Amino acid sequence: MKYAFSFIVITHSLIHLLGYVKAFFETESSKQMVGVSKPIGAI
Repeated sequence: MKYAFSFIVITHSLIHLLGYVKAFFETESSKQMVGVSKPIGAI
């Protein structure tokens, strides 16, 4: 049970880490893929 909980916690933390990396290290090509304009994004 201890190992299952550890696996879930580590997996959950990796998901959060990927979100952090995506937010701060976004490239120009990934910004263009979404296609959301600044006024629409501000809503």
